[in-house]
Amino acid sequence: MRWIAISGLLATLLIGALGCPFGTDQTTANPFVVLTEQQLIESNADTPGGGTSAGGGTAAQTVFRADMTVTFANNHPAADLDFNFIAWVSPGSIHTADDQDELWDSGYIQLSRTLDLGLAYSLPPGTFVFSPEGAPAATRVRLLATGGAVTEGEDETTGEAATESSFTLITPDVILVYLDPPDSCDSVAFEYSDEGDVLTSDPIDGVNGIFGGATTTGGFKTLAQVDVYQCDPFQPGVFLKPGGGGRAVNQYFEGEGVRFDFRSTPTAAGDFATVEFLSETTASTETESEEP
Repeated sequence: MRWIAISGLLATLLIGALGCPFGTDQTTANPFVVLTEQQLIESNADTPGGGTSAGGGTAAQTVFRADMTVTFANNHPAADLDFNFIAWVSPGSIHTADDQDELWDSGYIQLSRTLDLGLAYSLPPGTFVFSPEGAPAATRVRLLATGGAVTEGEDETTGEAATESSFTLITPDVILVYLDPPDSCDSVAFEYSDEGDVLTSDPIDGVNGIFGGATTTGGFKTLAQVDVYQCDPFQPGVFLKPGGGGRAVNQYFEGEGVRFDFRSTPTAAGDFATVEFLSETTASTETESEEP
């Protein structure tokens, strides 16, 4: 009788494991099936990029990085401003297909070949470059002088023209402003012009020590004249600070605003561009204070 009872139990478990092929209604959960399903749920929850289980087993997608805003402002009363802007995410920062999809959907383009930025950087294939103009390259930016004429219909009035330009993008690894290929800190970072003519015809000549951008009247400004750019070792640009803790003067946190102010007169250190990092709280406070 004991053998018959054991055999009956094994038969019941076997039928449950095979999914009741004979159409028998089974009201008691099969322990093997329950264990397998639980393992599958836990495995899916631990999969990178798959999110975490929540609310009845629904997977929530993990966001790659927060958005940030980069703002450029020309404070020169009489000269227009020209420079190139580029931002990128390195292949080593991308871990899942969802990360790639987010970057593609938000205006980044993935490089299929190496992109050299002077001697400063060589971006390998797989790098994602922010490309609002649709090409995997730097974006040219022009900002009018603050005292430029504003035309409305047939009436022309003198006032402050729009001198700021902002870009909202997924937080990149690096943000770089430059004009000529960045080969050294003597390379041109940006230039001032009047009706298309650079304010000075003096070239920047690192060999002879003649810098058109080293004077208050020169139209060419060098990478060395952007206050947070690093020259020794040569590493122009500003960079994402991973993790917590303190940061260097050329680093920003994820989601933090970055503002470049281009000046008509230098700081005491001789800089014609200053960079400020704005937390979300600081930026919202400034916006509210400007409201009447």
